[in-house]
Amino acid sequence: MRKEIALLLLPLLIGCTPAQDPGVQELSLLFRGQEQVVQKASVPLTDIIKDVNLGDPNGYVYTLKGDRSATITYDEFSRGRIVGNGLEFDGIICECADIKNLSGIEIYPAITVRNGQREWIATGDLATFIREYVTKTPEAYTYRVNASDPVALTDLSVDQRALVTMVRPEGAVEVMFNGEERSSLFTNTSLEEKIRKVVAKPEDYLYSQNGTWVELKDLADGDVVLARKVIYVDGEPKEVSVRDDTALAGLVGVENPSDFGYVLTSSGGFSPPPLSWEDFKEGVWHAKGQVADYPKLSAKYAVRDLESITLINGSASLVPDEIMIDDIVGRLTPIEYDGQRAVLLSSFIGIDHPETHEYKLIADDGYSPEPYSWDDMQQGYWLLDRKETLFPNKDIGKNRIRDLERIVIQ
Repeated sequence: MRKEIALLLLPLLIGCTPAQDPGVQELSLLFRGQEQVVQKASVPLTDIIKDVNLGDPNGYVYTLKGDRSATITYDEFSRGRIVGNGLEFDGIICECADIKNLSGIEIYPAITVRNGQREWIATGDLATFIREYVTKTPEAYTYRVNASDPVALTDLSVDQRALVTMVRPEGAVEVMFNGEERSSLFTNTSLEEKIRKVVAKPEDYLYSQNGTWVELKDLADGDVVLARKVIYVDGEPKEVSVRDDTALAGLVGVENPSDFGYVLTSSGGFSPPPLSWEDFKEGVWHAKGQVADYPKLSAKYAVRDLESITLINGSASLVPDEIMIDDIVGRLTPIEYDGQRAVLLSSFIGIDHPETHEYKLIADDGYSPEPYSWDDMQQGYWLLDRKETLFPNKDIGKNRIRDLERIVIQ
């Protein structure tokens, strides 16, 4: 009898269980510093923000965060909708259309930053955006908000739609690498002295002011774009084009190149881990952007303003002694962990057979717990905003390393 009652009740119990809609998305919505979590199924993006008191939605830009991020205008945003784990946009080609697994929407005032003929749409903290994307010397400018009088960077405050125009001092000169967005502004020195503040060896570059590339001695006073004309291979200068890309393998003229390892070094002294010939031969020097790039490898192997290539004996270890965090962290793509921007500690490591090594993490004050295994590194995070490590599966206090400086490979 009890068995018969149970069988009769089973369909009722099943019917009472809430069905989980696989299309439902849980999203983080950030506006004016306030964050809320919303759940929406496959709906237009405008439905997600309909309860946010925006006033005029055209006065904002919208950063969509998923497996990558993109910032778009309201016109673009209003044409988008969530479909499954992706996005679709009606009637336009949008750079964010291929974002998958949308996890957050951040809404910022539509602030346009203008420097000469170039413009940017700012997101996040305005001063930080200008420093990271517009200029390496933001304090050298003053800033006019709409038609107001110019103010210093420290006094710049904008919380609504605006045009921020960068004003340079009289006689100032901008210097920038070919294809790079960020410039440097200098005053009160000769042109050559201004250039030497950007590069240590001006003779290794060509210079453009009006689309024509010339030597340093032929420059007139004014804004300058520079591009490297030589890369040193074992101390010998090799010419590279300032207009077209150059295959790095073509710069190396040795017999049996697979017998060597290849160390790339930037003009500032940065070196990623050494490369085997199989990896090195895929490298390209990009004239526009001034960067050596390896499309099949991690971004940590990209070297901006590559100055030299050093060949090392193939029998020598291709494992670096240590990895400096600040040299690499800016080249890694952040992920999100527990609502925080982070990178996996394992992403700093680019060596063969990483499981055969241990890793000693050292803070800038010298603090260092016991070495970590490769399994530990794959489960540990560097929290970008808090600037500390997190190992969720270990004693958090003992393994919290603030201001991590370097990783020593043992």
